[in-house]
Amino acid sequence: RHLQEFTGDGLVCDAVPTVSLVASNMSVLEGDNLTLTCTVFGFGTPTVTWTQNGTTITGIDAAPTTDNDRTTVVSTVTRSPAADADRGDYVCVGAISTGNRTAQTAKAQVNVQVLIFPSLTVVTPGPVSVLVGNSLNLSFSTGLPTFPEILAADITWKIPSGEVAAGTTGVTISA
Repeated sequence: RHLQEFTGDGLVCDAVPTVSLVASNMSVLEGDNLTLTCTVFGFGTPTVTWTQNGTTITGIDAAPTTDNDRTTVVSTVTRSPAADADRGDYVCVGAISTGNRTAQTAKAQVNVQVLIFPSLTVVTPGPVSVLVGNSLNLSFSTGLPTFPEILAADITWKIPSGEVAAGTTGVTISA
């Protein structure tokens, strides 16, 4: 049986809320919807606070329901569409305050990675002539920051006679 606060005859029992999140780590593709749901159970009316990377998130919806003096609060954070700025550590804190007493709290954390598809910019200089024995360097830019959670780009260079293997030197193109 869960403890409730009893104030008769000077007896006070504090009940710590229970906080649960579905996952501890998750990934979402950039542009998809990111939805995090936190459920807080407790006696009294729990409050729910969310932070992202230590900063409090405002404007979060919380829907409380009560059954036999136990309240369940479901709180959801939605990011639509998800962007790189939405990655990081999200913490859901459930708190129950009883009168002037210090709030009893519990928390759960989820780490969110936003996976970014690279957009490729290839500079095409136009027709290029290269003398036999000389080299031609080709380059590209993805314009992405270098975060480890970014999807690895699979880059393939092609020439009329087929694909050029990564790191290949001395490729001969024949007519």
